[in-house]
Amino acid sequence: MPQDHHIRIIDPVRIPTALVDEHEQNPNAMTEAALADLDADIQTQGFDEPISVVPKELGAYEELGLEKYVEAGKRFVTPNGNHRLRVMRGNAAPEILAVLRPEWTEEEVAIQLVRRNVVHGELDGERLSALVDKHFRGMDTDILARQLGFPDAHKLEEHLADRNSGPGGDEDGEKKGGGGGGGDPAQSLATMMAEIMGRFGGTVDQNYIAFIWMQQTHLLFAMDDRTRALAGRVAAHLEESGEDANELIARIFEQALEGMTTAAPES
Repeated sequence: MPQDHHIRIIDPVRIPTALVDEHEQNPNAMTEAALADLDADIQTQGFDEPISVVPKELGAYEELGLEKYVEAGKRFVTPNGNHRLRVMRGNAAPEILAVLRPEWTEEEVAIQLVRRNVVHGELDGERLSALVDKHFRGMDTDILARQLGFPDAHKLEEHLADRNSGPGGDEDGEKKGGGGGGGDPAQSLATMMAEIMGRFGGTVDQNYIAFIWMQQTHLLFAMDDRTRALAGRVAAHLEESGEDANELIARIFEQALEGMTTAAPES
């Protein structure tokens, strides 16, 4: 029997075209001929492929809601619809069909800028390099390639412009990351952890941090001697059994929560 993966279906909404901005770092470099073909296709077939948009003022969006946010003339940005937006503007379309993604962080937008444009048009190497240097500098290229939607690190490197010149370049000519052992996974992890702790570490007063990173929810928590020993037992079980880590952790949490709700109160 097929497993229910609880896939979300997100309904698009209509947003005034004038309130949506192109993302200046979009690396998709579509030719004029391809843009003309897209224009003709939309005029003939209609606009049936919604773009994704992110509110540029998240606090105002959360406070006002979509309708009042739009009424106030506040703006959105699209990480994957520059050319469709350009076509709709060129045809004086008052509205555009869009999927709202207010939960996307700046890093997630950067991922989508590349991932959703890999198979469309040509990627601008300079823009792609700038995006990688800003958001993912130091990350292992093999890992980064998978997250950005490339089949392997070699394909990503083919699209990257020379990062050894200009601001931020490496004086010794060595590229950061690098597939095939060119990067230091420990250093990459340290870089990511420093970014996570710097961004989220001061937001809670407990000894744990819950956050969304690379489109997945993560939980970091401080460990004492007791929890470290328990985590070691979990790791040993996973190694011996070959069980999926997510399945095991989910089961542990479910049993713990069940025990918390059914436990008798202390007298």
